[in-house]
Amino acid sequence: MRSSGRAEVAARISGTVEAPVVSGTALLTDGRLRSFALPHALESLNGIVTFTATGVNVDGLRGRVAGGPVSFAGRIGLAGYQLSEFDVTASATGMRLRFPEGMRSVVDAELSLRGPATAPVLGGTVTVESAVWSRPFDTSGGLFDLGGASDAIPAVEGALSEAPAGRLRYDIRLLAPSTLRIENDQSRIVASADVNLQGTYDRPVVLGRAEIERGEVRFEGRRYW
Repeated sequence: MRSSGRAEVAARISGTVEAPVVSGTALLTDGRLRSFALPHALESLNGIVTFTATGVNVDGLRGRVAGGPVSFAGRIGLAGYQLSEFDVTASATGMRLRFPEGMRSVVDAELSLRGPATAPVLGGTVTVESAVWSRPFDTSGGLFDLGGASDAIPAVEGALSEAPAGRLRYDIRLLAPSTLRIENDQSRIVASADVNLQGTYDRPVVLGRAEIERGEVRFEGRRYW
């Protein structure tokens, strides 16, 4: 994790070393927070963070992720020097994502992070405004082998399992109303999806449906549509 930016803090610390009590505010200006396990950073972070005896209030905190604006609300609970619980919501629009490799998408999201710090749940809805897969398929491993993308999965899994994100559980609905496209030298496909992502990163559970609405595929000299 790497962070940068400016913070003007006005705070009062009381209590004991073992059980400190912090109250006050911090004005964040042009902050940036980057996890090496994730492809995009939280940038242009601005707003006032309020400290109380039991946590941190982030109402009105704003920033940008992948070029899209994001706003936060809620609180992060503290017990001494440790995070104790999350009750935070985030609303983002127009995020231009570049993950996984070969995929470019624009998405909106209404997400929440709630629960104890040891086992938080990331929930909400992600709406795909557009998504295009342009990387050629590796037909040596099968028609839908995504160009060796599986080789990168163990490294990403390891990074996330060691990071705080590795403790997350998911309860996210993904909506893509005729906005998923595959466009490469082998395929031209338009698809829709309405699925729920549950479970954890290393044991994900995907429930729902995905439909190919139209398109064509060229495979071993033949055309399928």
